[in-house]
Amino acid sequence: MFKNLHAKFDGRTELPIEVQDICDALVEMGYQDDIRVVSEEMDLKQLLGTYTQWREPNGVYGEPKWVSLIVYPSNLDQMRQRVVCAKELVHICDAEVNKTNEPQEIMELAQALSDKAPSTANMQITEMKIATDILAQGKAYMLLFPKAARIVAKKMIDDHEITLLQLEEILQIPSQTIEEMLDPEWEKMAELLSTF
Repeated sequence: MFKNLHAKFDGRTELPIEVQDICDALVEMGYQDDIRVVSEEMDLKQLLGTYTQWREPNGVYGEPKWVSLIVYPSNLDQMRQRVVCAKELVHICDAEVNKTNEPQEIMELAQALSDKAPSTANMQITEMKIATDILAQGKAYMLLFPKAARIVAKKMIDDHEITLLQLEEILQIPSQTIEEMLDPEWEKMAELLSTF
């Protein structure tokens, strides 16, 4: 699913890519019927966003709707809120086996991501879910700063038409990440990420 979502954005040069654009694409492509994005104050040491999915009744005779709810921290700066939302939207494309569903799994993932030891001996599953979360963040950056836009931005920076800080203001992602994404090595990594 991510490969198709990525292809939908990779040719775009108009920036910024809004979170709502990604939501609309997932619905348009038939991966979801409805996506709701809401903010909630969170303990940032424990959780930086989450999502859940469910089937919702659609009238007496209608087919149930496939709904996702993305929850992001209201007490996080806007730039990081965008990245968290995009990352959680990427998780909609995850294989079922990679999803964290039970409250205990969510706590173990949060503990591992905050460098606290998980309470169970099942480290391989926890490590796989952490890796999935890291990959999702990379994919989120690919959606927020598509390849075609990176090519244009690189030329503009090389020609001194725009600075990294100006680009950060437009993209609403950190300038350090933008700089990494403009490096030729990023393109190799992006190629790999798009296939997962």
